[in-house]
Amino acid sequence: GWVGGQYAQLAAQLGGPALEIALTAGSAVSMVGVMCTLLCTSSRAIAAMATLRMLPPVLSRLHPRHGTPAAAICVNGLLVGLASSFFRFGDALQLSILFYAVNVLMQCAAVLR
Repeated sequence: GWVGGQYAQLAAQLGGPALEIALTAGSAVSMVGVMCTLLCTSSRAIAAMATLRMLPPVLSRLHPRHGTPAAAICVNGLLVGLASSFFRFGDALQLSILFYAVNVLMQCAAVLR
């Protein structure tokens, strides 16, 4: 069966410790990029729903200098941080799917409105 870290072990066998470290560091940098992308896109969805009055209007305000929905990013980051602190991975995955479904339903409701 699959065990976490097998790519790093394979890299160590094929290229030694240097390749193992490079692969592990590259994986960490990649996951930070994915996290930032998901945080920014989901925060924009929250801001858009606030613009449509589906969420509190404070979440739709844009930062005056950067043009980003700062409040939505902070709330999103806080909720994700809390969820990842208190839930196991499988539970967090189910919660993510539930929130995605609610998001899609709210978007459909906005279109029908």
